[in-house]
Amino acid sequence: MLNNSTDKPDIVKTNPPSELYHLLDNLFHHLRSRISEEWMDVDLTMPQVRVMFALHRNGVSRMSVIASLLGVSLPNSTGLVDRLVEKNLVVRKTGTDDRRSVSCELSQKGQELVESLLYSRKSWWDSRLSELNEDEIKDSLVGLRALISAIKRAE
Repeated sequence: MLNNSTDKPDIVKTNPPSELYHLLDNLFHHLRSRISEEWMDVDLTMPQVRVMFALHRNGVSRMSVIASLLGVSLPNSTGLVDRLVEKNLVVRKTGTDDRRSVSCELSQKGQELVESLLYSRKSWWDSRLSELNEDEIKDSLVGLRALISAIKRAE
């Protein structure tokens, strides 16, 4: 594609500018450093955290559903849940009709932990986003919508 003013290829259309890569890397660097701070006091592996957030999002779930959501085998998901049960973060329930049917849900302690982590993340974002003026918020929304749309189209 040619740009009318210079008759050179339109770099933005054919190849994202290096500044965009740099800005995205910078953004992810700040987000990663925040995530590590948030989790410093949480004695859980990332797969265990994923189980907890899946249960938070989906509510009571059978073991097979948990395994499917995480993309792991049933024995793997069972091991993850076992460790969360030991930490009193998840409650396991057997079916009344079929004792082989096992469902899981977050315990009160697990629910509080997930909500605390979500609140911490929201508070962090609130303090950063409050620094933006109205025009910067509008521009950010346009840019993020475009980026998300491009990601979805590429999937």
